[in-house]
Amino acid sequence: MSEVLLDVDGVTLQYKTPQTLVTATYRVSFEVHRGDRYVILGPSGCGKSTMLKAVGGFMAPVEGAIRIRARPVEG
Repeated sequence: MSEVLLDVDGVTLQYKTPQTLVTATYRVSFEVHRGDRYVILGPSGCGKSTMLKAVGGFMAPVEGAIRIRARPVEG
């Protein structure tokens, strides 16, 4: 099996608006291996951009872990 470059394990992401707490993703898990190609598709508000912000370290998951090449991403 090829090297795991990105490991998203049981990630729940939430953020607050002035009116409510929004759960953008709930226990999402996936792996990206060397040579993989992915497209992120979905309707507005389904958590695509929020997940990318978490992978980039701009926000921390409330549950689960994100690792790049086995190193934790700190949000």
